[in-house]
Amino acid sequence: MNNTAIVSDYLSGSNFSFWKRRFGNIMRLNFNNFLFLCAMK
Repeated sequence: MNNTAIVSDYLSGSNFSFWKRRFGNIMRLNFNNFLFLCAMK
């Protein structure tokens, strides 16, 4: 899965709350780190 697909899925919806809880602090610090974690999943 590429980052674009992950981000589109993230922004469109169903797992938004899950990601926000899990990575919210990282997102506030550095969105690139969030993308990196997604890429490493």
